[in-house]
Amino acid sequence: MSNYRVYALPLNPEPWKVGHAYVVRSSGQPKARIAPDATLQTYQNAVRDELTLQGVELLPGDYSLYFSFSRQLASYTSAEGRTSTRNASDATNMQKATEDALQGVLIGNDRDVVRVGSVIVDQGPAVSPFVIIQIKFGLTEEDSSKMDDVPPELMDEAINRMIAIEKEREQARNSQQVWEF
Repeated sequence: MSNYRVYALPLNPEPWKVGHAYVVRSSGQPKARIAPDATLQTYQNAVRDELTLQGVELLPGDYSLYFSFSRQLASYTSAEGRTSTRNASDATNMQKATEDALQGVLIGNDRDVVRVGSVIVDQGPAVSPFVIIQIKFGLTEEDSSKMDDVPPELMDEAINRMIAIEKEREQARNSQQVWEF
């Protein structure tokens, strides 16, 4: 049996966002709180429900995830009669919202995701919304698929460049004059 699954969900993806902030008093002291965003919660519950309807099982980690999003945007007419579209989102925030929804349904914990990627296939008022989830699970230390898109020589080059930059910064810090009085 393969350790690769693909799920297509007929849902309009929503981005991750912070909820409404408010202040409460606890023992006479003000405490800041943030309420969950209602639209985000509704979307995440819909992801869980749809996956449950498709008969998913909790898969063993570690995981590699890839998301494809098609997002229908709300269109409205302003008081001046102009038609506007709003709520365009970036792939990263839709990815985070969807990944969080998978916890406890498809994946154990998002800390076990060792590789993740996403693409916005389409976004606009006239698109058909969907979310496609590709998951590879049960990855091991020997599983080269964690980094198979990055040629090893490019990874080595990037790491060596980072080390050289850190050495230059350290030398610059050490060579700064210190004035003593």
